[in-house]
Amino acid sequence: MNRFVKPSKTVTDGQKSAASLEAASFEIAADVADAVENTFRPWLEEGEKLPDQEELRQHLLGRWLRNVRDQLVAADEAHQQAVWAERRLRRRRDDQSGTLEGKIRDIRSTFEKVYGDGLAAEVVGLASDIPDDPVVVHRYARRIIRIMEDPDLLLPEPQVQGSAIGPQDVVEEITPHVMKLEEVLHLHELQKRKSQLALQNKREALDDFNFARGRVARYLEALCYLAGKDFHAKRVRRSSHGRAEPDETFDSDEEEAEAADSDEDGVEQPEESPTSDD
Repeated sequence: MNRFVKPSKTVTDGQKSAASLEAASFEIAADVADAVENTFRPWLEEGEKLPDQEELRQHLLGRWLRNVRDQLVAADEAHQQAVWAERRLRRRRDDQSGTLEGKIRDIRSTFEKVYGDGLAAEVVGLASDIPDDPVVVHRYARRIIRIMEDPDLLLPEPQVQGSAIGPQDVVEEITPHVMKLEEVLHLHELQKRKSQLALQNKREALDDFNFARGRVARYLEALCYLAGKDFHAKRVRRSSHGRAEPDETFDSDEEEAEAADSDEDGVEQPEESPTSDD
């Protein structure tokens, strides 16, 4: 399985717009500051001076935006790696569940050959069909072990001379596989919680990013218009168009299965385009 997970399109689009706004906050800061001063200078009264912090203020906005962008990228990376780890454990879980299910089917087949169809299999709880669900397979196997370890269990006489399979044989055959499935079920649940936490952290980073990007863009746009820099104002507006929305991790095995049908390597699928933020 390919370990590289495609970065979130929401985040990479946000990175691009933030980079454009950050560049604008530094590139045109001096020109805009001078133009704003020229706009206000005729209206100064005697003894008044214009503040000289406008260029620095624009630089500070760029630094703010850079910081929240970097935090968003880090949160996206952490989320993507958590999702990758969860998918890897899910596949391990499904593989182990399939192995255990196969062992149970083999044991059932042996019981039917030795003791005959129907009765013996029903006595020891070996059903003909097992739901394709790792948790159900685990519980089913545990139930078989309990039945086999019951001292009151009575098996009929073998119908095939010289052949026999006893309760202890069954317990020894499936117990190691049950233990392995238990372990991976536990690890998968732990990783699922980590994925959910990483997604929540990413949502919070997106909220911070949207807040900063919106304020910085509106300030720079208004400042450019005030300075008579309409071209730069329109560029800033285009760079800030849209609002980043969080993508979701898989909440169920059904969603994971649908994704696997279209992407065997577990790479995140493209998200919907961000909607505009009026």
